[in-house]
Amino acid sequence: DYIEKTGYLFKKVHRTSPLSSRSYFQLKNHVLSWYNSAEDKYEPIDSIDLKHIIDVQDSSVRKFGFQIVGEKRHWILAADSEVSQKEWMDELRRAIFIAHNSGNSVRIILPFPRISNISRNFAFKFAQYIRIKLSHMNNLNNLDDEVSLFLYLFMHDI
Repeated sequence: DYIEKTGYLFKKVHRTSPLSSRSYFQLKNHVLSWYNSAEDKYEPIDSIDLKHIIDVQDSSVRKFGFQIVGEKRHWILAADSEVSQKEWMDELRRAIFIAHNSGNSVRIILPFPRISNISRNFAFKFAQYIRIKLSHMNNLNNLDDEVSLFLYLFMHDI
């Protein structure tokens, strides 16, 4: 079992309460658990299975806050700094993506009529990437100058 991230976060006590409590959080596999402290990690206070999470979003409820949006409820958390907030949100999004896409393949849906270029390139001896360029459309006939670029990196077993 690999622990992706640990640290202290503030968690809103109740959705109608302005109070928050500081707890020790651990992101492990696809589960986010929280404890009273880093020394007391035997039994979590509670945990969230990220398989049932839809998104992680910024929250204005508290400075450096973010919310974990589930299918039936959401949790409001806050970090100590902007850097920590970004790290937690990035790690949670990554863990949610992995929890939703188990296995060795991922399905990506792109609007086919907007694809203007696809290329396959090698970044290193052990990695290659696909570059997909999409054009934005004002209507069905006019292409904007603006384009979106997607890069997908594939790394073989190292």
